[in-house]
Amino acid sequence: MPFIEGRTLREGFFTAILDSLNGSTIWEAMIVFKSYLMILPTAPIPGNSAPEASDSQLTALIEKLEQNSVKTAFEVGGARSRAPGSGKYKAQNEFAHLARWLNLGGQIHYLSTDHSLMRGLDAWLDVTDPAVSAEMSYVDTEVRELFDDLYRELVAYFLEMKTLIPGVRFGVIESLGYFYVEGADNVVYSPTRPEIPKLPFCEIIRDLKMAMEAAGLVLDHFHTDYGYEGVHFDGRLNATLDYGRIIGVEQCVRNLGIKTGNIINAFHDRSVSNPEREIANQEALSNTLLFFEGYMSTGLYPDHYVLQTWQPFPDKTGPETEPGTVLHLFREVLLHPLFTIRR
Repeated sequence: MPFIEGRTLREGFFTAILDSLNGSTIWEAMIVFKSYLMILPTAPIPGNSAPEASDSQLTALIEKLEQNSVKTAFEVGGARSRAPGSGKYKAQNEFAHLARWLNLGGQIHYLSTDHSLMRGLDAWLDVTDPAVSAEMSYVDTEVRELFDDLYRELVAYFLEMKTLIPGVRFGVIESLGYFYVEGADNVVYSPTRPEIPKLPFCEIIRDLKMAMEAAGLVLDHFHTDYGYEGVHFDGRLNATLDYGRIIGVEQCVRNLGIKTGNIINAFHDRSVSNPEREIANQEALSNTLLFFEGYMSTGLYPDHYVLQTWQPFPDKTGPETEPGTVLHLFREVLLHPLFTIRR
């Protein structure tokens, strides 16, 4: 999480990131540096006269990445709409920010869309009677037409980005809580919200892959957005962490020939209002490690470990040697005895 709120960067964010590329534990394991798109806008936030990230900061980061042969990924919004033309429009809009990185000498190897399909679904749910939507499924004409539209616009988004950034690889992130997932031991996991129709994950990711292939595109990776809170929710009745939903998704994605990735993170105890920062920082670390340990114990190793946070704690970026920072949390994952890289 680079931001305090909105687009206001955390103090020392770039300094901490640059230091982490200086022969650290994190650098030794890092293959790709991934960033949120919204560190790139040149338009200052209200009250400021300059963009939050300066050209000199971005250039220093680009040079460090190039020196260390680290590839670059950006998390983007994608189409997020079924409206005709929205995919191409959103790509052009987001490329206006990505172009800054390219113009400063950077490269972009990967783009991962964040909830492009499910934000489109949310827009439909906002205007649909929840009692009606809850009884529907992927085979119903209205739902299927919605997803066909969402696939069309996401494909259009990717096609435009392929033209604007030749050679870039595409992936998607979608929260698993929206889907019906066939997990281990024939257990079926339902959506985490009652108004969501019956959306079979494996069919939807298959149909997206097919829509992309029909347009000459490749779906490179799928990253699961279902961290500690997700497996805690699924295991709540048995007071355990239940990874069955993630297992089912990874097996499906792998069977489709798509690379898997697991976003490893956790919140602090959000039942406490106004938590003490030291306690909340430690809780975020402990919960992340609990999630990681349980995940690794399933025996399913992802193609990508995605160490990424959007949570408010830890509330300081680095350095990695200082407990209570984001980079220290990442370091603890990398040094964990269960951490394994498949070559």
